Amino acid sequence: IYFRVHLDDGDRFTQLVKLIDPDMAQGVSHNGHVYAMTKASSTLSPVAAVRKKNI
Repeated sequence: IYFRVHLDDGDRFTQLVKLIDPDMAQGVSHNGHVYAMTKASSTLSPVAAVRKKNI
């Protein structure tokens, strides 16, 4: 599928971006949630504080 890349087909490129976009948006919100949980838990224990420093 990925062996032949034709970037000159604008309609196909737009279609592919629209397919990938929701997955990327979901990933951003998930990663933000994980970061917020890690930051919040860092005040509760020394282990969590060290884990936060490694992010």
